[in-house]
Amino acid sequence: MVNSHGTQSESLPNITRIDHAHTHGWQVRVQYDGEVHGRFFGDKKHGGKLQALEEARANRNRIREELDEKSSTKPDEYETRFLYQDPRNNSTWVVGVYRTLKKMRSGNRYPYYETTVHVEKGRAVTRARSVQEHGETDAFLQVCRIRRDHMREIYGSRFDEKNLTTRWHGI
Repeated sequence: MVNSHGTQSESLPNITRIDHAHTHGWQVRVQYDGEVHGRFFGDKKHGGKLQALEEARANRNRIREELDEKSSTKPDEYETRFLYQDPRNNSTWVVGVYRTLKKMRSGNRYPYYETTVHVEKGRAVTRARSVQEHGETDAFLQVCRIRRDHMREIYGSRFDEKNLTTRWHGI
């Protein structure tokens, strides 16, 4: 809300006041799925500061409702994009499985395969297997199996293990 001094007195999510040399109004910006939806509501065009703010709020609410409807129609498709997308910066080509070097107390570094699975909001589980102890292929396959089992437990029927890997088979 705008107070008597013309400044913002409460939080207005997705709405920003713009006061520059020749530009005065409210900017609405709502981001969804990588796209920014927005519009500017100038004070002069909309009959003053308060009227422009009301128009901006109405526009923001309309955009949010449209995006809520859009997101509720395809929730599984949205989530599976993150389950199976091959990351460009992951040399294992298995989402969530990566090769790393762990530093021991002695200062030596040893290669490991690791996976991290978010089992609930705010809680992640990390599991690792040593390449030195299990060998390159076995360490990798063990970590892939661990990830597969965790993903099945979390996502159930939405998780299709055929999409887990593009390069390795027999997991």
